[in-house]
Amino acid sequence: MSTETPQDTGTPEPERQKLDSSLRWSLIAVVVVAVLLAVATGFIQGARSGFGVLVGGAVATINLLIFIHIVQGVLAGGRYGRLWILAAILKLGGLLGGAWLLMKTGICSGGQLAIGYAALPFGVVVGSLVAPQPDDEHNGAGRDTD
Repeated sequence: MSTETPQDTGTPEPERQKLDSSLRWSLIAVVVVAVLLAVATGFIQGARSGFGVLVGGAVATINLLIFIHIVQGVLAGGRYGRLWILAAILKLGGLLGGAWLLMKTGICSGGQLAIGYAALPFGVVVGSLVAPQPDDEHNGAGRDTD
C-alpha cells in the first residue's frame, strides 16, 4: 500500500460551495410538492397511480440536486470545468433513459411520471418564495434609498 501524496499541479481546486438557503428551500419544496401530488393522485386514482407520481417526484428531486451540483461545478471553473459539461450531457441521457426504462418496465406510466415531475417547477417557485431573503444591507449596499 503506497503512502505517496498526489503531486501539486499548481492549479488549486476550487472549493465546493454549499447549497444556499434558496436552493435548500427549493429542494425541500420539490419533495413536499411531489408528496402532495402523489397523495392527491393516490386518493383520486388509487395507490398504484400515487406511487407512479411519487416516482416522478423522486426523479424531479434527484434531477434538481444533480443539476445544482453541475452548475456549481461549471461556475467554479478550474481544470475540471469541461468535465462538468460532459456530466450535464450524461445527466440528460440518464434522465431520458431512466424515464423510458420506468415506463417500459411498467413501474409508472408517462402521465404519472409527468405529474410527479411537475413538482420540479412548482417546487422551485415555492422554494424561492419561502426562502429567507438576504439582508437589505447586503442587497442594496451603496444605493441611496431617498
